[in-house]
Amino acid sequence: MRVTKLIHELKGLPYRQRLERLKLRTLKYCRIRDDMIEIYKMLTGKYDGDSCIEFKFVTYPGTQARGN
Repeated sequence: MRVTKLIHELKGLPYRQRLERLKLRTLKYCRIRDDMIEIYKMLTGKYDGDSCIEFKFVTYPGTQARGN
């Protein structure tokens, strides 16, 4: 994150150390978390059905539970 380099004291530190000192999460983590929140909203009906993607769950032979 380039913005963390704007803080003078953190300018020479590696990315991970800058994040730790500022108590921030990685961009990758934030993107995955946001995606998971959006999927949860879609699956639980928090979105209008006309405005989001329709998911279809498909089971393939051999992927079903075997009596467990």
